[in-house]
Amino acid sequence: MSIGANATSNSTLDHGNFVGWVSEPDQRGTVSLIFSCVCTVIICTWNALHLNVPERRKSNSKWLLFFRKLGYLAVALLGPEMIAYLAIVEWNHAREVSKDMKAYKRNGTWSDTLSFFVLMGGVEVRRADGTTLFLPPDKAQEFYDNGWLSIADLPENAVEDKSKANWFNKGIAFIQISYFFAQMIGRADQGLSITALELFTLAYVLCAILAYAFWWDKPFDVQVPLTVNATAEFTEEIQKDMKEWSAYKRFFDGQADSLGVTDDADNKRYGIFFVCCCALFGACHLIGWNAHFPTPIERILWRAGSISCCVFPIVLFLATFDSLKDRIQDTTVGEWVGYIVVGTCLALYVIVRVYLMFEAFFALRSVAGDVYDGVQWSNYIPHV
Repeated sequence: MSIGANATSNSTLDHGNFVGWVSEPDQRGTVSLIFSCVCTVIICTWNALHLNVPERRKSNSKWLLFFRKLGYLAVALLGPEMIAYLAIVEWNHAREVSKDMKAYKRNGTWSDTLSFFVLMGGVEVRRADGTTLFLPPDKAQEFYDNGWLSIADLPENAVEDKSKANWFNKGIAFIQISYFFAQMIGRADQGLSITALELFTLAYVLCAILAYAFWWDKPFDVQVPLTVNATAEFTEEIQKDMKEWSAYKRFFDGQADSLGVTDDADNKRYGIFFVCCCALFGACHLIGWNAHFPTPIERILWRAGSISCCVFPIVLFLATFDSLKDRIQDTTVGEWVGYIVVGTCLALYVIVRVYLMFEAFFALRSVAGDVYDGVQWSNYIPHV
């Protein structure tokens, strides 16, 4: 009897308590921290990737295209600074194509979006006999100059229609990035500790933002090229170039000719781009110079790895710079020294990158107590 009475009394008491809005706890856990960082990295990198048009295949199903991008997402996660670098290089080439075409334009207008579209293998030319070939960017002006194509054949609205970019995907990425930066700024302002994993995530986010900014005008996830008809017969000289065109390589599908450098000035410019992207990635890790690590040796290794991310690319740039490379490789010994320096730097850079990724997660086994304290957002709300 007494047990039943107590149960009835407790039940009545519980049902008599009603609550409305309940705030989230002002702390975070290890799982939520890891989940937030991993989601931020994947969402930002996925939306930053602007792949080139895939080769035509009979089995180009949606699942195949999805796994294709998933594979390149894995590559981008291993080297986000390389994605940012390639975006800058492609943007530079797109500007060069736009400059040439705008100086010529027979009719209509030409935009950077069209230049990117040509660079990514998005234009397919159908000849009189029905065969097709991709339009290489270095041949675009020649096509228009000889009247084989008209700028009107590439309406920008048709190109944008093929792009799969949508405001929903952009909105999700923007919200996630904004939330991440708000957390980082809020924690720094309130003197709360920031983990190595968050600094590692920051490096990915900045590289993704850089890539997205330079790929802003590049069509997103175009799966089928735009086919245009040539308005005149090809000359014998153009026919000779067919073999070169049919073998034209595309970035992310092997095509790199459009990204190639032709002289020492180009090498120097693109080398500087590469160094800056790598330095950006390494600089984010340097923010944790005085951060807490489980052991002193881990702090030393983190510092050394962060510096190495900035230094090794500079050494690679100098070792592969044409004028310096020619001096070093004047002799057989010098040539081998050059190969050893480049190979060693590449190997060490990969090792350092792998270690930083590992340590970002492994260091969570022992962190400062305030790492899991939440930001007091009420401090930023105007009040009396």
